[in-house]
Amino acid sequence: MPVEYYDPRARQDSAPQPYDRTADLSGPLTVGLLANGFPDSGRFLEHLAAALGPKLPRASFKHFVKPADSAVVSEEMLAAIETACAALVCAYGHCGSCTSSTVRDSIAAARIGIPSVAFVTEAFWEQGNFVAQADGMPEVPRIKLPYPVAGTGEEALSALAGRVADEVIARLERG
Repeated sequence: MPVEYYDPRARQDSAPQPYDRTADLSGPLTVGLLANGFPDSGRFLEHLAAALGPKLPRASFKHFVKPADSAVVSEEMLAAIETACAALVCAYGHCGSCTSSTVRDSIAAARIGIPSVAFVTEAFWEQGNFVAQADGMPEVPRIKLPYPVAGTGEEALSALAGRVADEVIARLERG
């Protein structure tokens, strides 16, 4: 299997793109929940779906899990998200490489027309801002989580999901 290298430099020939995606959450829709595979990212998104369910009674939730937390979402998975989902929530930036890929996943969804939001922990917030700027969409919505999230237990994950559910809705509706 050949080794693939990524050029970490931003594209120099592109102006920043505005983020202008909004989701109509009033009707039936499917919200994609993309876990990056970092410990507890999938569990956190399960708790988030439970917290969002009563607030979005006409929504359904579809879970996706990337095979590697530091890799960006594959074209195949992104196509499946595009086919199935009207909005996307990406979790989470909890370390250096997973912050980069989580923010880039949210940008990739926005570029194909899907309103998205990425969770980034406070310890890596500035890196998330840098990645969004470098990838050409500095306004892509992000929600700051406390650090750490991983390893804090089911009760803490559930409580955190409940605290951020309204912000997820607001970011998907207004960017």
